[in-house]
Amino acid sequence: MKSKLCWIPFIPLTVAAAVFRVIEVLNKPIGDNASAQSFSYFFSYIATFILIGMFIVNIVFVALDKKTSPVYLLTRNVPTAVFAMLSAATVASMTTLNFVLGMQGSTMDTFGFITAIMGLLAAVCLVFVGMSHLQGRNFLPRMGVLFLSMPVWAGMMLIREFLNNRTLSIMSIDPFVLFSYSFAMIFLFKLSMILATVKGKNPVKAVYLYGMPLAGFGISYGAGSIVDMIRDEIHYSENVRAFIFLALGMYVVSLAIELTRLSRTNEE
Repeated sequence: MKSKLCWIPFIPLTVAAAVFRVIEVLNKPIGDNASAQSFSYFFSYIATFILIGMFIVNIVFVALDKKTSPVYLLTRNVPTAVFAMLSAATVASMTTLNFVLGMQGSTMDTFGFITAIMGLLAAVCLVFVGMSHLQGRNFLPRMGVLFLSMPVWAGMMLIREFLNNRTLSIMSIDPFVLFSYSFAMIFLFKLSMILATVKGKNPVKAVYLYGMPLAGFGISYGAGSIVDMIRDEIHYSENVRAFIFLALGMYVVSLAIELTRLSRTNEE
């Protein structure tokens, strides 16, 4: 079960990425200095390349793993349930905030409205995910279609980021946001397969392959945002997206620990 070897690059590379993310925040310019802003994002790109390197290494480990079963029956895991609930709360709060601001500013379009609906559905699904871990059973095998709202929401948020950034130069775009939504979209799709016990290409190994990079991006993003809040006294509402990924990242770590301990081989 070589997928478990993904822990080896995950820990040091996530710490390194978090350090560079914090350095970026500490070097963030005050005011509208475009060149200084681009320089601060330089550290974010370094952290991104580090985590993409971890993803490439994970591909090798997962490809060599021929034993891990694609089916996993959940056990009671309170920390994982808590992080799933926190993810639901942060997704719901960001969705509500974006909806209210869009309505107040008369900028809410059809795509934004549908994204808000999918965000609320994703938050509800994450509550169900937390209940699954709290009760320790895959108790929603017939709700796989509903679970798809989670990756669909992440995909729509990714599209929204591309639309918002289409007029910006590449060096003024934070790559953490784009890669975080990308890995979240794929991981949440694979997670829905585990919870609904749907047959498909090994979703258990996908937790290591796509989930660990998501955790790396989420923990690094969250670390930088916490430092940013302490340094500049920025309100939570301005950093809610970072806390979504931090909560999802900690959920992945907790789930991966459970899988490392309890996942079974094909023979078992």
